[in-house]
Amino acid sequence: MLLGLAGSVAPICSGPNRITQENFDRIHEGMSPEEVRKILGKDDRQVHVPTSEVTTEVDRWQLGPNRIVVRFTDGRLDEKDLHLATALEILQWYAKKGAAKVGVKWP
Repeated sequence: MLLGLAGSVAPICSGPNRITQENFDRIHEGMSPEEVRKILGKDDRQVHVPTSEVTTEVDRWQLGPNRIVVRFTDGRLDEKDLHLATALEILQWYAKKGAAKVGVKWP
């Protein structure tokens, strides 16, 4: 019962959700990183992969098990990916996080 309560309260306490289908649909090929960040806010993780010909930047926004990952090549969006977790995935994600906080090893 405690696990169910923790799983239902955690998403409520985590603040506004930027990782939605609606926000994902607002992001289009050719957008700049600044345009995407206006929609999703500051990214959680950036990876820059410069080569001799092009610069690739991968940005990631994540809230719990939900995430949006986009790739920019030469400053323009050319690939995007969305993962919206199922209810079971969300429960498992929060249960693993809670278990880790109290020192319980999760398989």
